[in-house]
Amino acid sequence: MATEFWLSGRQWKRLASLLPRKSRGVPRVDDRRVISGIVHVLSVREIARRTGHSRNTVERHLKREGPALYTARPAVPGKLDAHKAFVSERMIAAHPERLQGTVLLGNLRARGYTGGITILREHLATLRPVLPIEPVVRFETNPGRQMRVDWAVIRRGGDPLRRSSLY
Repeated sequence: MATEFWLSGRQWKRLASLLPRKSRGVPRVDDRRVISGIVHVLSVREIARRTGHSRNTVERHLKREGPALYTARPAVPGKLDAHKAFVSERMIAAHPERLQGTVLLGNLRARGYTGGITILREHLATLRPVLPIEPVVRFETNPGRQMRVDWAVIRRGGDPLRRSSLY
């Protein structure tokens, strides 16, 4: 039932532009299923069951008149945005050596950076190339050609305080 839609592609295209692009809280399910259920006149309980939302959420959206009142938030510049060019230049100049985040943090603080090390390290992770993990080469021998010995102290005899070592 999850793949059945009662809206044509053209109808869905018109409605999709009214839906929010990003949301907080519970992860969104397929909006097309929700709208199709509303158009097909399912009960509130059935729409909630199929979409994974609570009945209160479904009722709130059904009672709302007109399009959603969501607007995109303006992009807020981060603390590191003004310094990203400097960080990139330093990474290129230090190549092939790996420049540590703490060293860069000291340089950035001198240039007026007020952010923390975590923001810087996350940005550095995007600039550094991902190195492939080299496979482990195992040392294999034929049966009976090699023996493993673990050195240990073994207590024997009736006196538990008396030790004798086997090496």
